[in-house]
Amino acid sequence: MDDFKKWINNSIQSRLSFGLFIIISLVAILAMLVSYRIALTESREIQDGTLKQIALLVEHEQIQPLASNHVDKKALIIIQPLSTLSTPASTQSRYLNFPLPLKDGFHTLEIGKHRYRVLVHRLHDQRQIAIAQPTALRDDVVRSGVLATLFPLAILLLLLLISTYFLIRKAFKPVIALSKSMAHRDEHDLSPFPVDPLPLEIRPFVIAINQQLEKGATLLAAQKRFIADAAHELRTPMTALSLQSGRLAQADMSETARERLSMLRQGIARSNKLLDQLLSFARAQTPLPPPTVVSLQKTFAYVLETVMPLAEAKDIKLEVVLNEDISLRTNETQLACVLTNLMDNAVRYTPKSGKVHLTARLIGSEVMLEIEDNGPGIPEADVSRVFDAFYRGNTQDTQGSGLGLSIVKAICDRMGIRVRLNAADRYSAGLKVRIFIGTTLTAEHSFS
Repeated sequence: MDDFKKWINNSIQSRLSFGLFIIISLVAILAMLVSYRIALTESREIQDGTLKQIALLVEHEQIQPLASNHVDKKALIIIQPLSTLSTPASTQSRYLNFPLPLKDGFHTLEIGKHRYRVLVHRLHDQRQIAIAQPTALRDDVVRSGVLATLFPLAILLLLLLISTYFLIRKAFKPVIALSKSMAHRDEHDLSPFPVDPLPLEIRPFVIAINQQLEKGATLLAAQKRFIADAAHELRTPMTALSLQSGRLAQADMSETARERLSMLRQGIARSNKLLDQLLSFARAQTPLPPPTVVSLQKTFAYVLETVMPLAEAKDIKLEVVLNEDISLRTNETQLACVLTNLMDNAVRYTPKSGKVHLTARLIGSEVMLEIEDNGPGIPEADVSRVFDAFYRGNTQDTQGSGLGLSIVKAICDRMGIRVRLNAADRYSAGLKVRIFIGTTLTAEHSFS
């Protein structure tokens, strides 16, 4: 019962369907009761008219009042002089026992086990006669007539309820389609929802949502421009600082000053890395250029060349498995950015003398790229948040900005690439990241 109430209260469609069902059913029941009442009244008038006609026939002596009990079994009409009731009961036992006295006119009387419609008529000689007919026949005719109309009325009621239900569902189809569109829409898609196919009653609500989406898109665009502009403006002075620190390192200085200069240069390098990632994060939000044919072998070579200095500094072994060159139709810059960030993360969070494994293989209609390391991995509680910008979990001791996986997720979402994070299989501990590029996702990024 509680589930039914919840179903009714939480759904406009359910409330409307149930309300119309109740109203239509009540109207149908009322119509049947009124029909029965009208049929009963008409049947009574017909019966009364028949009794009047018989009384007139008796009045004109076309039918003689019977001195003894007479029942016309075919017509079920009883004509009885009321004066005969004064005779002894032994000789009048077959007469109807009318309660006396009776006024002239119509009466409905219970006599014995039967109910009669009785017309008391006074003749010219002031004698009274009773013309009676059982009401059972009249009631049977009325019931038969009502039952004859009840079945088609029930069929009509059922058809009306079914058609009403489907009409309501059809009217709510645009709303259901809109809700599904909202549920499956990408989180970065802030384009307005179409208003034209919606009912007039829903349009103001959707227009208000579109206005909020437009405001959100404007604010987000401003934030992206700010990040990109700030990173771009900061790159010039940071580059100058990097060059100046490099020149300063060539000068003669004490060992203490050289150590401090080394720390300064490391800080400048981290800042430059952060600025590069901020620019990559901003570019990941911009529209994609047209796809081109990309060689995975060349992309892997570029990625390895980028991360090799950091890997050598930490004595990390990079293992690459690519049995055959695979050509993809995708965006080369964005794919290289994804792999570079994943490899950089793996190398950065893997301890010294660790291992990072990069492989690519075809699985059905998809290309799977896998990066696996023997680092600390990611706690299960943090998996849902690792793609958030600037989130670093419990890895504050490792140099980084927390933007790498955010950039990866933003690019993959826009390119239709699936990303999966799992615990490492190859090593006792670590993280395994898989990305899938398939023809079943977007035609633009299918492999040749």
